[in-house]
Amino acid sequence: MNTHPQILVLKNLQHLLEHIPTETYIQKTKVLANGTIGEHVRHIIEFYQPCLKASQNNSLNYSLRQRDHELEVDTKKGVRETKKIIKQLEKVLMTVDKKVMLHTARTKEASSYQEVKSSLQRELVYCMDHCIHHQFIIRTALVDMHYEHILPENFGVAFSTLEYRTACAS
Repeated sequence: MNTHPQILVLKNLQHLLEHIPTETYIQKTKVLANGTIGEHVRHIIEFYQPCLKASQNNSLNYSLRQRDHELEVDTKKGVRETKKIIKQLEKVLMTVDKKVMLHTARTKEASSYQEVKSSLQRELVYCMDHCIHHQFIIRTALVDMHYEHILPENFGVAFSTLEYRTACAS
């Protein structure tokens, strides 16, 4: 089993998608500002997709992601896409880091981008941290909905937080 932090975080997401009932996945909730868990899952997946594509074209723009609303309602599609990301990530993590040009919006007009030099590994760390952040938001909603029992133990908890808790417990 691959124990790379990137893979572990995505395996936690896959576990959620394999265990959450569809009605819970698509339920609007006040805790999510009348949003759904499915919307957060779509958002996570759609940050990894352009990042991994940047491994081929060295250009990255998170603002131009696909926004596939089917991911918000279909957990099976979420599982398929998460497995694809894991498979791609396993290959990318074994390669030498690459330079990428990040294009980021600097105004409300989406056509105005700032170019920022970055690296693929740096952006993958960002995607992982972004994923953990949204997993915590999902955790909060599931606790409110009394569905936390379906979550992996450390779902939505940063690795640094786990290390801190371990240090405090000893």
